[in-house]
Amino acid sequence: MAPVELDTVHYNVRMSIIYDAWSSASDFEEYNSMSNLDALLLISGEHSEDDVPRKTSAVQTWLLGYEFPSTFILMQKNRVTFLCSSSKAKILEPIRASSPRIPVEILALPKAKDATANTQEIMNNFIALFTNVQRVGTLTKEEQSGKAISDYKAALQAAGHNFEGIDISVALGAAMAIKDEEELKIIRTTSNLCNTLVASYILPKLETIIDKEKPTSHAALVSLVEHRLGDNERAADMKLWSKGRNLTDVDFASVEFVYVPQIQSAASGYNLKLVNEPSSAEISFKGVLITSVGLKYKVLRTNMVFNVVIAFQDVRENEKSAPYSVQIADTIKIGQERGVSLTDVARESKDCLFFFQQDNEEKPKPKSAPKPASPAKKIAGGKALRTATRSGGGAENVQTVRTKNYPHQVELHAKRQSEGLARYESGGGGGGGAERKTWKRFVSYKGDAALPTEISEPKIYIDKKALTVVLPINGYAVPFHINTIKNASKNDEAEYVYLRINLQTPGQLTGKKEDTPFEDPDATFIRSLTYRSLNRMRFDNLFTSIQQLKKDVNKKEQQKKELADVVEQDKLEELKGRRPHKLPDVFPRPALDGKRLPGDVEIHQNGLRYTSMANQRVDVLFSNIKHLFFQPCDNELVVIIHCHLRSPIMIGKKKTKDVQFYREATDMQFDETGNRKRKHRYGDEDEIEMEQAERKRRTQLNKEFKAFAEKISEAATDSNGEPLELDIPYTELAFEGVPFRTNVKLAPTMDCLVYLTDPPFLVATLAEIEIASLERVQFGLKHFDLVFVFHDLTRQPLSINSIPSSQLNNVMEWLNDVDVPVAESQINLNWGPIMKTINDDPAEFFAGGGWGFLTIPGAPAGGDSSASEEESSYDESSDGASSSEPSESDFDGDDASDDDDMSGMDDSGEDWEEMEEKAAKSDKKKADKRGGGGGGSDSDVPKKKKPAAAGKSKR
Repeated sequence: MAPVELDTVHYNVRMSIIYDAWSSASDFEEYNSMSNLDALLLISGEHSEDDVPRKTSAVQTWLLGYEFPSTFILMQKNRVTFLCSSSKAKILEPIRASSPRIPVEILALPKAKDATANTQEIMNNFIALFTNVQRVGTLTKEEQSGKAISDYKAALQAAGHNFEGIDISVALGAAMAIKDEEELKIIRTTSNLCNTLVASYILPKLETIIDKEKPTSHAALVSLVEHRLGDNERAADMKLWSKGRNLTDVDFASVEFVYVPQIQSAASGYNLKLVNEPSSAEISFKGVLITSVGLKYKVLRTNMVFNVVIAFQDVRENEKSAPYSVQIADTIKIGQERGVSLTDVARESKDCLFFFQQDNEEKPKPKSAPKPASPAKKIAGGKALRTATRSGGGAENVQTVRTKNYPHQVELHAKRQSEGLARYESGGGGGGGAERKTWKRFVSYKGDAALPTEISEPKIYIDKKALTVVLPINGYAVPFHINTIKNASKNDEAEYVYLRINLQTPGQLTGKKEDTPFEDPDATFIRSLTYRSLNRMRFDNLFTSIQQLKKDVNKKEQQKKELADVVEQDKLEELKGRRPHKLPDVFPRPALDGKRLPGDVEIHQNGLRYTSMANQRVDVLFSNIKHLFFQPCDNELVVIIHCHLRSPIMIGKKKTKDVQFYREATDMQFDETGNRKRKHRYGDEDEIEMEQAERKRRTQLNKEFKAFAEKISEAATDSNGEPLELDIPYTELAFEGVPFRTNVKLAPTMDCLVYLTDPPFLVATLAEIEIASLERVQFGLKHFDLVFVFHDLTRQPLSINSIPSSQLNNVMEWLNDVDVPVAESQINLNWGPIMKTINDDPAEFFAGGGWGFLTIPGAPAGGDSSASEEESSYDESSDGASSSEPSESDFDGDDASDDDDMSGMDDSGEDWEEMEEKAAKSDKKKADKRGGGGGGSDSDVPKKKKPAAAGKSKR
């Protein structure tokens, strides 16, 4: 081991800090315990491996850089005296020789083999320094032991000194709180050591033990952990430490455990104190596992760097359950502006919670008890086909899901009803007020002086700058703003051409402007003005100009409406002092103007910046990111980082609420020409090698993008002060549907339902959904539809069409698990008129029962009486029209066969036959009166109606 050398400069600086705090103790509250003291005394006994961390050791390490067991430090106003062994005195000698601000005196105790008289004499000299001392500041809560401590107590008692001991632990802690840059560097290194040990060794070991159920005792794992630092027989495990940041240059001889690493499970029991010896019991594979590691490197982590711990010990879910404990700890560095967490491992629940698939697989076993008969499978062409629709065995599973989810769905519907009543308890419309049109005043000219000079002649003039049409009326030029004009029409009659200008007036029952408000609807309005002229060409030009002006104004209004919710982001604050984290060679969506070129994404102080090779920039602020997604390239052509924004932004000339950065993962991105192996090898070996390279490349892409996405999440959390969670789609829960025009695979995430692979993207936030409506849920149909109605009732419902019926079970369970109320319907509902009615008066809607008009899946049969009545009335109307449309009667007859009673069908058949007989007799009488000749044609009449009757008797 290298000889110990003290840093005299650091000693002088830190000893001066203690003396400055002592001298100003009466002025600062944190130093009050030092006021009116005659001396300060720090006593350190013999070192013990079982000792918990002591404040004395922390002060020594902070002051001298090392621990000095069996050492006394007495601080008086005019000097500092060290009492220690002769070997330690040699180490301390450079401090005395450096002419410090406070003079230093060193009293060296002789070795044990030397005369005891010399030891007693030196101890008496040290005790003599307390002659005029009445109040001494010391660490009264610490009990020290050892031969030097015993000799000190005996000499103090023999001399008859009896001073008052005052606890100064708080004052010393405050003096040591402010760390210099060198201390902070060492603390960061120590934190990286702990993070690396836990993340790269302890957690993987525990995961392997649990996953493979490998019998391993707590003590054995603790021993393996302790060996990572090395000892006299082996060096430190540099393969492990090289995975950490800036750890290759660490002097591992100066690294040691503060306490024995703690690993506890249900088998060992839980004791959250840090002085437990490892248990010899084997680690339990279930329940809670607690790990705790503390390291020190040159200095001990104290004060301005805090270890914050929250723990619950021996918690029980009920009287019969086994106890468990939970402990969460973080190392926090307190800065001038904010605190920073130095714990960079297992920061989220998903990093430390493990779920076993086998438990989920055991649950469905009871469902398979009533096994269906083997003929239930459909056989086609010698192949066994699974039931594609719910008309087969799948119907029983769906009904089971409905029954299981029904109690929870009733609670969710009741909750939505109470929330709706509370939201609109003040009454009135409220919901749709934001969308209602308001009366606007359009001003063409401010006074007569602003009128154009062209109106001096009595003729029609179009002022495009003022968006006005000036019309001559009784010799006066009257301006009409283009928004007051509904439309214009032109007709030719003989030698004249007529130009008619229709104005906006109330009471119009057609067109999109029927709900346009007016300042005084009861006033007298001019509905139209008609002009006649012989100049056909001029009126043609006027008509065209008015139409074009109207079109341009409408287009501008539409663009203005579309951009109304676009926000202007704050300025991006570029990161200073270090290089920002960068993800190179990615493409953005929406694509930028010009040639498609890759660029880099950088993480700055308050947002992201994408810079293309053409120096085009896209800034996205953290405060505007609502959801952050990472989608790996497993079974996909691209790997994606996706930002769903709170408010839309403009990228070029495009308005977007989604910004995506991706990189292609296909072979086209890699040039494999020129490979020497390909000149001599073809076939399977080459293909296997290419597949392996493809898998490796995809794995590397996923790792790179996920790591960058996690850095975005951390930076956004630090910038916003609230967490921005990284969300990953659950591909195992994905289902197909048509949210736009094409069939895509939609995947749930923790908070959303998304489709991110290609534009247009879909991001539906689950927390914003008011209710989900499953439509076209009928036996025999291969697809159903899903409609999301949002809490913001003015927002257009989201429809996802053509979801395979085989996915109904999964969709219903997923919606129930994420606490979304579900309704069910056999037909598609017309949500446009429904939402308009709701928005007219939401308070009245919820007061009248709210969403109670929808059917909850799994509701008892008696609750659907109204629906069955509607279906029966629909069937009756269909039967009534069957005489004129035989094809519809056939369809209605098949549909009625599932619901109507047999006797009802027989009665209706008898009535129809009686009617046919009467009609036949009447036709025969008419034919007889005519004298024959028409019998052939008459006989054809009942033949047309017989198929309907036959269809009924056929059943």
